[in-house]
Amino acid sequence: ILIESRKIHDLMINSLIGAPVSSFHETVPKGQIFNRLSKDIENIDNNAINQMRLLLYCILDFLCSIAICAFFEPYVLFLVPFLLIFGFYWTKFNLKCLRELYRIEGIVRSPILNLTNEAIPGSIVIRAFKCEKNYLERFFQSIDDYLNVRIVLNGNVNFYDLVLDFLSIDRDRKSVV
Repeated sequence: ILIESRKIHDLMINSLIGAPVSSFHETVPKGQIFNRLSKDIENIDNNAINQMRLLLYCILDFLCSIAICAFFEPYVLFLVPFLLIFGFYWTKFNLKCLRELYRIEGIVRSPILNLTNEAIPGSIVIRAFKCEKNYLERFFQSIDDYLNVRIVLNGNVNFYDLVLDFLSIDRDRKSVV
């Protein structure tokens, strides 16, 4: 994974260097570029192994669950293709939504980074012109926008999990309480 991370980093840097100045570097904020590059490399470095482990666990868990259910109730095997097809299309639809939401999250995160990158080295000038209130209002508005997107993103993930949980509910389960 480390080799793949280096390859992707080199490809991203080469693409960034080769991007036209007039249509890319002047229109896209530096914070958004930095945020995107660092987030992608961080995801590859930190999350790829855990995601692969989780995928293997889910596949084995799914296969073992089907085997156990089929052992006790063989008619379950007739329902498995329908559940797989519905789960596949639901996941495919939801991944499109999540991809767009993560893109929007990256876009609303970049003003926070831009304001921070401007405010820290320019704090003397900001204080000299008494613009602290203006910067704080812009910063808090950026934080509010980011948190609004995060709420929608968390709601989408929770709804996706809820639908998948409903697919696996056992109606004959007795209440313990």
